Formats: sequence, structure tokens, C-alpha cells
Amino acid sequence: MMKHEPLLAVPTEQQLHWQDMELGMFCHFGINTFCDQEWGDGSDSPERFLPTALDAVQWVRTAKRAGFRYFILTAKHHDGFCLWPTRTTDYSVKSSPWLDGKGDVVRACAEACRSEGLGFGIYVSPWDRNAACYRDRAAYDDFYAEQLTELLTQYGPLVEVWFDGTGRRCAVSVLEHGRDGPDQHVYRGGRELAAGDAGLAAGRVRCADPQESLVLASGRRSSPAEPGGAHGRVFPKKSIGRATHQNFIRNN
Repeated sequence: MMKHEPLLAVPTEQQLHWQDMELGMFCHFGINTFCDQEWGDGSDSPERFLPTALDAVQWVRTAKRAGFRYFILTAKHHDGFCLWPTRTTDYSVKSSPWLDGKGDVVRACAEACRSEGLGFGIYVSPWDRNAACYRDRAAYDDFYAEQLTELLTQYGPLVEVWFDGTGRRCAVSVLEHGRDGPDQHVYRGGRELAAGDAGLAAGRVRCADPQESLVLASGRRSSPAEPGGAHGRVFPKKSIGRATHQNFIRNN
């Protein structure tokens, strides 16, 4: 009898590119930094967000000197406070005394990454303990998709987007055109999902397990003229896989 060699999984070009980046630094910064707590409940006043010497270049330069190749910022954590002046809510830096409400931490970090040659990514919590529409599934999906649209079209290129599934539920519109590109790949738990699979339909990704986290990573940096760049809407060559805060850097 002929012996058949076992067939091994072969990574895609974009998966290899993502793996080759090797180390990414996660920067957890937000209103909780000024409230001496890990998680907020969305009730802390924006007045408490008042960094006196914020230096995003220092953060990114430190990451670069330590050998990291990309930098991820918590653009919004579970408390719902947004580190960019979003149009979707007043619970953001625009309502803080920092820079008279004209500051933008996400932009500062994005520009620092570009100047230092590091990739830039964002963490955007689907759970929002401040948003009044959170309990309305359809309304919150639209609310959250608009926040993603702002971030994915105004701060690119992005090398990675994090969706943390903590909370009562995680049912979010990830991208308007979730599967439009022929080179997009979506993964959960290491298995590629087809368009008809549970959890992936019509461009929406829904977490079956409310405690799982999702990582969306691009396979390459996109230019501003490409989808996912500064003027794009679709995030190209993406992969989604299970991850936790502990194994974030490279073990999903």
C-alpha cells in the first residue's frame, strides 16, 4: 500500500505577513487611567480625562526601541469613552478639558506611528456601558458600525483592529462590506469561515461566545488610496481569530 504523507496547513501570504511583524505593543490608556480602575461603568465624567504631558511620540518611540513593530491603542474600552472626537457620542475627548476639547489621542498615536515607521492598530470595545442605545441590538449595531467607519476611514492605514467580546452580548456590525474583497479571509478559533457559516452573514460578525475576543488583522499595510486606507471603507485582507489579553501578541 502507498503511504500518504500527511497534508499540513499552509499559511496564506497575508497570514505570513502578519506573523512576520512578530511583536506588537498594546497601550491601554483612557479615562480609567485617571480613575484608578481597570474597568469603568461609563459614569465617570469626561472632566476627569486631563493628561498634562501626553507624548504619543515618546510612547511609540519607546515601543520601537524595545523591538516592537506595531502599536495598538485602546480607542474605546468598555466604559464607552472615546479617545477621538467621534460624532456618535459626547462621551469622548471633545467633552474633556484636555486641549479645550480639541484633542485626539487616536490621531496623535497614528501620526507618531507613521513618523517612527511602526504599524498602527486600534482596540474598539463592542461593549459600551455608556451608550444609551446599547440594549437595542439594531440601533447599537448602527452606532458601533459608525464608530468603526470613523476610525477605519480617518486614521489609516491600520494593521490590526481588536474586538473584545466581554459584556452582556457581542453582536456587532464589523464592516459594511465584510466579505466584498476576493482576498479577504475571516477566521475564528483558527478555522476559516465561509460566507454562510454561523457567525458570519452579510458582512456581520456575531460572537457565539460572549466571552471570546476577536482579532481582525490586515495582511499588509494599505495606502490612503486603497480600501482601508485614509479614504477607504473596506479593511483588506483581514483575518479574525480567537485571542485573549494574555496571548494577544502572537498565539491566537
